[in-house]
Amino acid sequence: MSKHSIGLAFVITLGLTSFAANHQQLPAQSAAPPAALKDKIRPGTGLQAEMVSSLDVKKAHAGDSVQAAVWDDVWGSSAIVLPHGTKIIGRVLEAQRRTKENTDSKLVITFDKAVLPDGTERPLRGVVESVELSAESAAAVQDSRVDMSGASRGPASTNGVAGPGGPFGRPNDRSPGGVKLPVRQKTYSPFRPTGVVDPNITSHGDASGTLTIFRSTRTDVQIKSHATIDMRITRMEE
Repeated sequence: MSKHSIGLAFVITLGLTSFAANHQQLPAQSAAPPAALKDKIRPGTGLQAEMVSSLDVKKAHAGDSVQAAVWDDVWGSSAIVLPHGTKIIGRVLEAQRRTKENTDSKLVITFDKAVLPDGTERPLRGVVESVELSAESAAAVQDSRVDMSGASRGPASTNGVAGPGGPFGRPNDRSPGGVKLPVRQKTYSPFRPTGVVDPNITSHGDASGTLTIFRSTRTDVQIKSHATIDMRITRMEE
């Protein structure tokens, strides 16, 4: 073998050895990074949400959409899981009006998911434990009680909410007893929860924690827009 051939073979061998060594030293690139852990809401977490539209057992049908918007941020163990304004979406399963034979009005709903302000959807289950009157309805109840007692009424209401002399102050004020409470500066709704439970409606969840049954023996079940539902989350899937 000539010196030229020997030299060429040596160069090729050296190159292959160097390539193999460098290839062995390269870090593995194919392994995917571990998935980020998502914060979760523990079962039993409560939230308050504003009814986006009204629910009336006289008009409701199975399959009708139910929507409510979360008043305030809902936290998991270390981060906000449901920002305020998140839509809680559900549907009507059963609507039963009062009749002469049956004075029990019943409305059954279920919640399926939460839609975050950025459009992200997350499966969610929960039950409604109570319904609070809207500010307008609560003010009307207060006004009727004042009229019945013969006392003078306060200033006229503004935008459906009792005036300064009424029980809830102005929109975005919610000041029972004249004590002004802080609220968000950039809220999506001019109203807030009233804390006044609707006396005509009772509600409870089923054993599975997926259905809410509203009942009324006084009148047909009706939940007006801007009313607040006090909800307990039973499951939030990832």
